[in-house]
Amino acid sequence: MHTRPSSSGLHEQLDRSGHLHAGSSDRGFGLTFAAVAAIVAHWPLLEGERPYLWLGLAAVALAVVSFAVPHVLHPLNRVWTKIGQVLHSHMRPLVLAVLFFGVLTPFGMALRAAGRDSLRLRFEPAATSYWIERQQPGPAPKTMNRQF
Repeated sequence: MHTRPSSSGLHEQLDRSGHLHAGSSDRGFGLTFAAVAAIVAHWPLLEGERPYLWLGLAAVALAVVSFAVPHVLHPLNRVWTKIGQVLHSHMRPLVLAVLFFGVLTPFGMALRAAGRDSLRLRFEPAATSYWIERQQPGPAPKTMNRQF
């Protein structure tokens, strides 16, 4: 499928046309799911229990299909990609909101409660100006005359 290059120069395609982006290859999709199924099938071994034989067999079958006829997995791959895109479009703003309201806002409130004014935004009625004189960085400008 052909998609237009991003005009914004970002790594993410911001196209709202509804076109499905390519996603992973069918073989990669099948092998990834086979690996996850194999891990979950063997997970009970960590607690001394028997592994899930049916899930292990499904993992082997999925791996064989992935190597032999990966195009059979194409419809599942498309559905999985679409689910991922829907989750991405809903979870990204939610995660950013949780980070902002769960991390940055409490941190800012704690700084304010401690009396910290890092940006010097506090109103000072006695101040004639809020201009901050800048200290000249580096060597004095005179030392730059006749460099060679």
